[in-house]
Amino acid sequence: GWKVQTSFFFKKNKELKYIRLSLKKGYTPTTEDKKLFVSILKRVNYDGEHVLRNLPPKVMSDIKKIFSSDKIHLKLVQDNTAKKRIAELVELGDKIIFKDKGFVSELVKWIRDSSTSRHDGFLTSYLGFPRSIRRYAASILLNLDTKTIKMMAKLDKEKIASSSAIGIIYTKNENPETWIEVGSLYQLAGLTAASEGIYFGARGVLIETGELYRDLASILKISGRTEMMFRAGY
Repeated sequence: GWKVQTSFFFKKNKELKYIRLSLKKGYTPTTEDKKLFVSILKRVNYDGEHVLRNLPPKVMSDIKKIFSSDKIHLKLVQDNTAKKRIAELVELGDKIIFKDKGFVSELVKWIRDSSTSRHDGFLTSYLGFPRSIRRYAASILLNLDTKTIKMMAKLDKEKIASSSAIGIIYTKNENPETWIEVGSLYQLAGLTAASEGIYFGARGVLIETGELYRDLASILKISGRTEMMFRAGY
């Protein structure tokens, strides 16, 4: 419902300097609107280690309310046993995708070292590589062997299991309109979480790899199509 105005500012050489988002005149934002709007600057897709701290019940309740329609639902998992089972499934998915040459070639185009000046991409630290070899991540990924894939998948399993919470968005029906609505609600939930210092990290392996989305639904006793999975934590 926000009336957002976007302004672009350029350097003399026509390189984009920054983008300003502001609420258009004529729209009176509520206190909650202002809180979420400011959170745009705080929100990041964070997939690193989480502080060992449970999410506050009120924040969880606020996030769940966003998915209160009869078409799109959210399940927030904090139970350690359930998180462990999801993590084991992610480990299986990782082993599948890292053997896929097409997937790895696409991933290599987007990975970035933390020292880069680029503003997009996927940090090499998220792949679990030791700091000393992160600069060689692209070369390592393009020449993965079974042993390395198992090591990466195991580290990822441990990360998933140690998440403060895991969110699963699922729907009654699946169509393009629903996908768009799922994305919109996810963004709103992400802003709500970021306003409280909690960050989301979207994960696609169990949603996009073979029939693993069915296995995920089975673990959580979900009736519907799982559309998104994300980690949430401090």
